[in-house]
Amino acid sequence: MRKLLIVAVAVVLRMSSDVNGAHYSCMDIYLEDQSQPSGEYTILNDGRQITVFCDFREGYGFTFINSSTTGNIDISSLYNVNDHAMIRTLKSGQQFESKMEQLSSYPGIGLSFQYNSAISYQGPPNADSGLEPYLFLGFLPEYLADTTTKQGYVANDVDFTFNNCDNNGNSFFAFYLNPDGNTVTTAGASNTFMDGFHSASLAVEVNMPPEYYMLDFVLHFGGCGGLAKKGAYASSGVEGIALGLPFRVTCDEEKTDHVKIVKADYNAGGVVTYECETGTDLITGNLVRTCLNSGKLNGSKPVCGVCPSDGLIQDIGCLYISTRQMSFYDAMALCRLHHLRPLEITDISFQTKLENHLVSWEENNGISGGEYWLAATDEFHEGVWYWAGEMAGSRVDDGFTRKPLASMSLHPFFAIDGSLLPAIDKSSRMTILEKLPNLEVIGQGQQSESSAEDVEQPEDITDVLVPPKKATIIDGMTMVHAIG
Repeated sequence: MRKLLIVAVAVVLRMSSDVNGAHYSCMDIYLEDQSQPSGEYTILNDGRQITVFCDFREGYGFTFINSSTTGNIDISSLYNVNDHAMIRTLKSGQQFESKMEQLSSYPGIGLSFQYNSAISYQGPPNADSGLEPYLFLGFLPEYLADTTTKQGYVANDVDFTFNNCDNNGNSFFAFYLNPDGNTVTTAGASNTFMDGFHSASLAVEVNMPPEYYMLDFVLHFGGCGGLAKKGAYASSGVEGIALGLPFRVTCDEEKTDHVKIVKADYNAGGVVTYECETGTDLITGNLVRTCLNSGKLNGSKPVCGVCPSDGLIQDIGCLYISTRQMSFYDAMALCRLHHLRPLEITDISFQTKLENHLVSWEENNGISGGEYWLAATDEFHEGVWYWAGEMAGSRVDDGFTRKPLASMSLHPFFAIDGSLLPAIDKSSRMTILEKLPNLEVIGQGQQSESSAEDVEQPEDITDVLVPPKKATIIDGMTMVHAIG
């Protein structure tokens, strides 16, 4: 029986930085399991546990802080975008919400979220010092707010504006935790502009416990916008308001050689479009990918390059098949010399495509009954095979309607620890190698004449090549080390 070696491209593994399983934000919880319901959760913040209300949406959400929270709050860890916020209103025993945004006339000016400070903004009145600490939502920083211009905010897509008449630079909401239960000194007054945050509000889908609403608050805009505290809204039935700190799931940008990013929206639900550079072909992966709510791009990273003639197999990769037989150790040397890697079967559809190609290849080369090694190892448990590359840790027989060993004698690749074939085994085997995308491109996309087939290989290299004994994953590539 002839045995062949199939190798594939390397990939970059993405590792979690949270080795202890602790959650530091509502987004951490959402990324771990997108089916989690909105509700109260315990997270670590500034070295201690606090309870927050997580409002989960499709690919985004909001974090609400309990009014009874004591001690410092690291507010910067509770949001990752500042182009909007959510204000919930407890009104006559019912709960409503408004998505708050900056006016379109101030592009690029994000909202400001601070804890017990108002850096770069005009802050709450000194008369309210007994109500601290507070959560701060700033709209225009002082250098923009202290001008006679049209200012305001957007609540649920409705503009609420005023003309600053006297260069007074107030532009904020303050949500007082008021742990000592002190009394607000004055009420101020509401008006159509100052009522916008609750008059435009809509009923919430999931109520949160009333202790997340701040019973004392102030909003101040201008110069001729208004100053209003809780008492000014008594006739409207407003009992308290709460600040929702926003988070949005995003996917990491993935770049590869010879691939151009044509369109990029890395927000959850967004689409990223790629194209191969002139003179290269798509070897494997997807040219259109969507950012999932899990924070990962669907499909796989596109790999573009130059393949040998008839080497490109859609959805599998760029295979190079050597018709010259060689020993196990010669095959290993060939693999190392030419930056190649063994192939994994990802699903039954993938396996079928590979089998169909191999049937055709055997017919064209007068071969029958070939045996094909795959990228698996039994170094962890003798006789129990696990994938050794991108799917490291998954058993070879997981996720298949039929085992990958069932058809065309698809066998596990030689064990990474070298145990499948004995050290003295120098029998000849045929080899299938995959070209990686970093091939030299000459002229108009033509491949260099040199190839793995042309490299002179020693008949017996056991004196210079010690059998591999240990595998290490470095940036997703299986690097085989020898121990001797």
